[in-house]
Amino acid sequence: MSEGAGRLLIFRVRGTRYGLDLCDVSEVLETFTLYPIPRAPGALSGAVNSHGILIPVVDLGSYFESGALDGEGTLLVLDRARANCALLVERVETVVPFGQVIETDVSAEPEFARLLSLADGPVRQLSLEGVVDGVAKVLQAC
Repeated sequence: MSEGAGRLLIFRVRGTRYGLDLCDVSEVLETFTLYPIPRAPGALSGAVNSHGILIPVVDLGSYFESGALDGEGTLLVLDRARANCALLVERVETVVPFGQVIETDVSAEPEFARLLSLADGPVRQLSLEGVVDGVAKVLQAC
């Protein structure tokens, strides 16, 4: 994707602003039923029924070790072609075109693609592959 193309979904987790390429998100759910998964690691807060398919829910507060959201918040159901899971976030703020990004820096952390500067402050853009790989490592350790 070129720098000026596409849109970024901005959301918060424990006061920090994150972004995700909008094309990676299939839907945003503000109301949902979270089903527990016995003996799941802390970052996996349960499962949700998405159009008849149970998908795991990753609590980004727990995953980033900033404090579990405990099923409270908004779900970002990811595009199943990219990742068969949902991300639990505090709340969605807005959607902005990538053209509104003032400055970008490459992140050294695998969970983040870039560190972005917008007119209203910084945003850490998630690397979907990095987060999925990190969750897979957590699950393998169990």
